[in-house]
Amino acid sequence: MSGVRVKTIFMLWAFIVLMLVIGCWENSNSDHSSSLFPVKVDGKWGYIDSTGSIVGEIKYEGLSFISEGFGIAYAQNTWSVIDQKGKAFFVASLDSLMPVGNINEGVFKVASKEGYGYFLTVSGEEMLKLDQRKFHWTASEFNDERLIVSLENGDFGILNRSGKLLYQTGKYRIDNYSEKVARVYNSEETCYLNHQGELLYCFRGRGLTFSEGGFFLKDRNETKFINKDGSIRFYLEAVQDMYSFSEGLAMIKKEGLWGYIDKHGKISIPNRYSSAHSFHHDLAFVREQGTDLWSIIDKKGSIVVDKKIKDMAQPFFEGALALVKVDDTWCYMNRKGEIVWKNMPSPYSETQWSIPPS
Repeated sequence: MSGVRVKTIFMLWAFIVLMLVIGCWENSNSDHSSSLFPVKVDGKWGYIDSTGSIVGEIKYEGLSFISEGFGIAYAQNTWSVIDQKGKAFFVASLDSLMPVGNINEGVFKVASKEGYGYFLTVSGEEMLKLDQRKFHWTASEFNDERLIVSLENGDFGILNRSGKLLYQTGKYRIDNYSEKVARVYNSEETCYLNHQGELLYCFRGRGLTFSEGGFFLKDRNETKFINKDGSIRFYLEAVQDMYSFSEGLAMIKKEGLWGYIDKHGKISIPNRYSSAHSFHHDLAFVREQGTDLWSIIDKKGSIVVDKKIKDMAQPFFEGALALVKVDDTWCYMNRKGEIVWKNMPSPYSETQWSIPPS
């Protein structure tokens, strides 16, 4: 992994950083009317609400998605943490500090030209200071109050919020914590650690990230789901691939097609999709055989939006809007399949979506 550069450009659309991320996902039954989404108008950025109405001023040179009620805005070589009403809680010069992460668990990461990484609160108070020269790489955010780092000797480690090294994994790679359990793995085996960095168990084969009370383990032709206590919940036959549970359903691939199972291993939605994504806020993107267009389904497998989407870069953020490509235009789509904002920049353009502005 490469070290954290002082001037880091990250893509707002990144599926794994933002959302995996994703303590900012709300319950799908909550009111999404207060959610805000960045848009670009005549070269400047501002926010819209879930109906497509502009909120506040379109005046920023760069703007992040809202996370935990706050965003990061850029203007005139400065950046600030703002709330959903545009109120600035902290302002700094890009010449001294550079944000390199999203707001998560109440803090966010910045880098200094002197080679230090800081985790700050939204009001700018220092929570943790790290000498980046002692690490090859550090994660951009905390998960379950834990930070994954790569040490000088190439080993991976886990820090708590005070910077204490809880565990050193050697050459084993490590994932972010999920439900206070971390996956540690190499090409032959997968191990799991508890919140204190203590080893829970190891298994031969490929294990997935811990989610919703357990994890999938695939060893040669055998696939099973293992509970947190190490007991086996169920076996699966003839599975080619699988993803961790999300909102009570897990994606599995059989005979080249994707479907979904429930927490007991029973088929919930049959394997009939050439491509698919996990559920977020009760909806999932799927693509049927014989078409290049994506549809959206609910947890019963019923079609909500039928073969309308060419591409997607952001699922239903805050449960309200998704960033998708319809025809040849990137736009925000609501849960009913209605377009509420057109002519968004391509999410694959670093120049358009880079933060800070390039």
